[in-house]
Amino acid sequence: MSGDAAAALINTLIAVAGDEDRAIAMSRAFGFSGFVTRRLGVQDAGVKAERLALGFSGAVLREAGVEASVALSTRGVPHFVGKGVAFMPGLYQPGDRQLADLDLWVHQDAVPPAREALVSLGYTEGQGGLQSGPASLRPGSWWFRDAPSPVESVSLDLHWGVEPVTRVLPRVGLNLPEEVWECLDGRGPFPVPDPAHHAALLIHHLVHHDLLHIRGLLDLVLLWQRGLARERLVGLTQYLGVWRAARAIGTTLARELALGDAALGAPAGDWRGRRLARLVRLDRWLNWAARAQEREYVEMTPRRLVRRMILLDRARDVPRLLADVVWPPADHLRWRWPAAGTIAAARWQHARHVLKKARVA
Repeated sequence: MSGDAAAALINTLIAVAGDEDRAIAMSRAFGFSGFVTRRLGVQDAGVKAERLALGFSGAVLREAGVEASVALSTRGVPHFVGKGVAFMPGLYQPGDRQLADLDLWVHQDAVPPAREALVSLGYTEGQGGLQSGPASLRPGSWWFRDAPSPVESVSLDLHWGVEPVTRVLPRVGLNLPEEVWECLDGRGPFPVPDPAHHAALLIHHLVHHDLLHIRGLLDLVLLWQRGLARERLVGLTQYLGVWRAARAIGTTLARELALGDAALGAPAGDWRGRRLARLVRLDRWLNWAARAQEREYVEMTPRRLVRRMILLDRARDVPRLLADVVWPPADHLRWRWPAAGTIAAARWQHARHVLKKARVA
């Protein structure tokens, strides 16, 4: 392997895991085993079959992205494809990376025609518990399109806003700045964000998932390695409230992966900043993420809550996080506990649920 940032990350992965076989197993859990095996030159039949399956599912999602983009363009809906599918091909080769769904962003003023476009393509909007929260509180929705074969079915996340990282539960959140829409790259089969804006969205996604989305880290490394406009990255990470995390992660990439342009300034020097710097030291980061319990990936746990407190740009936003834990909005309670009957009963159900989580932790 050449001496690039991706090679350095893989070498760290091997050091953390203990050997190449364990590193491949770890990368499989993280969702990018195809990338690691390709870079290591592994060619056995099992790896080839795995890459073929990943490549096929990626092609299905990419075709779905092209189809959705045509339908939205026809209706005059400003949109872009973000994250995983947007990097295939480009940053990745077919079979390199697991793709769970299609992330489709539409302008906040064009949500109704975007919904119409998806319905026309055979998508169904998930109902009730299939969503991340009640419609009144979330800046997006989950859609799906079934097919005769499960691998041809499409899961689609429609976004028209950005969830604030200062909350545990979904909120309508922030609209993307007009600069993001003005700087879209439309040269491919569908529009994608400017690399710097894309990197900022990846950092937001990492914070929103409390640093557990390690394939998002690899996305960020590969994107940053190609070069991006620093001022755009700084501006959007500050707007999204992930500037503290951006500086800490940038310092890690610069120091440990030799991505000199990734340094965005000194990390915060307070106790949260020092704790965050230790948390994102690459060997530690990969190690604790690999050891995380399965439920940590799908629900807010006490460990995730502590990490979010460390990640927040402003300490004064911590009470907002805790408020979502102990006193959620009434709309969330009605959605989460529909059989409770009253808000008071739903709050009691919620309190029992939180106490059970605390005991398990």
